[in-house]
Amino acid sequence: MKSTTFFSRGDYLATKVLLLLSAAAYGVVALVPGLVGWASGAALVVPGATSAPGLVIDEPTPGVVGRWTDQAEWTVGAPTAGQRLAALLPALVTAVLLVGALVILWRLVSTTQRGVPFDRRSVTQLRVLGVLVLAYGLLEVFGRPAVLLAVFWDGLGPSIAYSFDLTTAFPFVVGFLVLVLAESFSVGLGLRDDVEGLV
Repeated sequence: MKSTTFFSRGDYLATKVLLLLSAAAYGVVALVPGLVGWASGAALVVPGATSAPGLVIDEPTPGVVGRWTDQAEWTVGAPTAGQRLAALLPALVTAVLLVGALVILWRLVSTTQRGVPFDRRSVTQLRVLGVLVLAYGLLEVFGRPAVLLAVFWDGLGPSIAYSFDLTTAFPFVVGFLVLVLAESFSVGLGLRDDVEGLV
């Protein structure tokens, strides 16, 4: 029996093109500037979170006091090759994770297009996808402080602040949801196999 789907052949093609464009866009935005700066010898700018004790912002509302703990930038005028590499490393690792995730999504789209999305291979791919998303979440949490410590090993110390908010938690939520979805598919496949065994 032919399955009913809202996706046409053009929709599947557009989805695959979007996956390719996502990889290309990340490379252009995250990797190219760092590589160009390295090749041209430009100063190295490293973003991060920092705290400035005692710096109090004027009260925007009566009874409200603001304290600056936000984005900061450190600039290295003559960075070493190690500092350049340390600054690029999170983007490089993210690129590897992104390519792995996009390959899995490409395969899932292809199997769905063929009309057989629910199989053991798809469950395994979903599990790997969930792990990749969780790994990206860990990179977001620990990657930036690690870069700051690697680039500014001497003397920066307590001015580096650790931040965790809802945006940072988002990859963990998505990763766990993908893993739960994979387990749901696995249970569904097991039930289907049991039913087919009884027929």
